[in-house]
Amino acid sequence: NTLSRSMKDSEHQRKALLNFMAAMENAVHAKSYSSIFMTYMDSKRIEEIFEWGENDKYLQGIVEIITKNYKSLEHFIYAKEFGGLIDGKEVTEEDYKVAQWKFMVTSTFLETYLFYSGFYYPLYFYGQGKLMQAGEIINLILRDEQVHGLYVGMLAQEIYQEFELEKQETLAKWMYNLLNELYVLHKGLIEELYNEVDLTHD
Repeated sequence: NTLSRSMKDSEHQRKALLNFMAAMENAVHAKSYSSIFMTYMDSKRIEEIFEWGENDKYLQGIVEIITKNYKSLEHFIYAKEFGGLIDGKEVTEEDYKVAQWKFMVTSTFLETYLFYSGFYYPLYFYGQGKLMQAGEIINLILRDEQVHGLYVGMLAQEIYQEFELEKQETLAKWMYNLLNELYVLHKGLIEELYNEVDLTHD
């Protein structure tokens, strides 16, 4: 887990909690998604959906933004550990904190509103007493994701408070730009998915 590795050694409780959250994502959530897929679709249809996802401009746009912000912290961790340069300059403590904060903001957006709207259709049926097993699994994962988003968001707020006011204003502008970029892409994705079943407005 990148975020856990970015923490100081003295922050062992935070590292442990972040590692636990990562384990839940990899061991429980990922297997649950696979279980849902395999329950309702055959292998051919699952492959078609993966192929669609790999070629969808909205989904890939979201993935690109998130991956970029996640990889950025990886570069900073490496530079801090091995004395490397980023953009030809030595990494300062503030640079490192900014990269951490941006990772956390991105993660919070991913694990809250992006996650929920991505699972809207099965939850819509779940609310009508249909697809109950899939809905229950997603509901349980949603509960975990809320905790993950809340905790990482809290860590981001702590870091944000350490910056000078001018830096906070710059970072806030970056955050709202990120939110808007994700919103525009996600809006396109939602229209693409839900227009056909007349649920985009919902």
